[in-house]
Amino acid sequence: MNKNEPFSLWFDLIHDKLYNGDVIELPVLSGSMMPLLIPRKKIKIMSISWRDVQIGDIIVFKHEKILTAHRLLFKIILFNRSFFYQKGDVNRFGNWINKDQIVGKVIFTQDNSDKFVDLTTPDKKRRAKREAVKQLLLIFFHVLLIIPRRIK
Repeated sequence: MNKNEPFSLWFDLIHDKLYNGDVIELPVLSGSMMPLLIPRKKIKIMSISWRDVQIGDIIVFKHEKILTAHRLLFKIILFNRSFFYQKGDVNRFGNWINKDQIVGKVIFTQDNSDKFVDLTTPDKKRRAKREAVKQLLLIFFHVLLIIPRRIK
C-alpha cells in the first residue's frame, strides 16, 4: 500500500505509528471548523505529544477510530491527570478529552484557492488564541441563556 494514501496515513495516526514531528496530509470531512477548515480540502497534521498543544491550536484527537480536528479552548492538569476542552468553531458546545486521545495538531490548511496556509506563524497563533477566548465566551453566553429556561 502506498504511504501517501489517506487510509494508510489515517491508520498510522490512529494507531500511534507516527513519530513526533511527522507530518501527514488528510482531507477535511466535516464543516465543524468552518471557515478555517473547509470540507473536501486538505489539512496537514503534525504528530505531537499532548504536552506540546497550546490554547487556540487546532488539535487532532481520536475517539474510537474517528479522527476529529477541533480548537483547544482549555486545558487543566491536576494530580497527574490531564484534561482538555475542545470545540468545533461552529458547534455550540464542546467536550472534554484526555491526553491519550490527542494525536497531533493542524499546521497547514488548504484555502479556497487550494493554497496551503501556515497556522504556525506568530500572527496566526495570536489569532487562534483570540478565537479560543471568543469561543469560551460564546459557551458561557449559551450556558447563561439555557439556565433561565430550565428554572421556569
